[in-house]
Amino acid sequence: MKTKLLLFNDAYSKIRALNKSENNVFDTLMKKMGYPGHLAGGVEAASSAGGQITPPIMGAVAFIMAELIGQPYYVVAVAAALPLIQTPRFVEVHRIGTFPARSLDVDVVFDVMIHDLDIILTAIGSDVVSIEAVGVPVVTDRVDIANARLRFASGCIANLTASRISREQVRKLRFFQQDSYVSVDCVQQEVESWRVTRHAGAPPEIIGGQLKVPRGEPLKLELADFVHSVASDEAPRVGGADGRQALAVAQRVVDAMARTDGKQGTEEL
Repeated sequence: MKTKLLLFNDAYSKIRALNKSENNVFDTLMKKMGYPGHLAGGVEAASSAGGQITPPIMGAVAFIMAELIGQPYYVVAVAAALPLIQTPRFVEVHRIGTFPARSLDVDVVFDVMIHDLDIILTAIGSDVVSIEAVGVPVVTDRVDIANARLRFASGCIANLTASRISREQVRKLRFFQQDSYVSVDCVQQEVESWRVTRHAGAPPEIIGGQLKVPRGEPLKLELADFVHSVASDEAPRVGGADGRQALAVAQRVVDAMARTDGKQGTEEL
């Protein structure tokens, strides 16, 4: 019991220190980026109340990540594509970027791949029953490029590749389901949807194309959803449980990579 109390007190002290330092920079940073003072103060207060503990974070970390690094949590194209995804059987994901001068103390799974894990867990809506993964530390002493193959209880297979050592930036998700294909380009905020229609006495016809996706600033949408959730007492579009689930699966990917030395790691439940 004493050990638990000591651990809790240590964690609480660190959170208080983080909040104190956050108060000095977060409010000013939001104002410099054009957000009104009352919004900056409200978001800062919300982040101090627990944003350092529960992902997805509504604190300074999320704000800086979205505005300065270009890794927004809310992506308009993904939101537009989700209603089109019913029973995916195969998902292909590529999140590839140039080498950053940040977050080099963590591997590419927690730095990059975790965003797509969150998306596909929501889209597929089924438990992950097994994971195969491999990672390579190319430039740093952490894994810089990784590939994971997830098998879901529904039978869907998802193949994810994440890299921070590429010469180009790619953020694409492709969903394959019976008689349907959905492609999401998060960089261009574009969605394509194609499906096969069948009529008696006629050959199958492929119809579809690029969908009209309303443009929007992801961080602004995230904050608007947060404000709406508080004002209406409704659950947010992405809650803490969703972030916790993505984090747990990311850890399982890392564990699968480390299961064997230099060989493909496999996890079976």
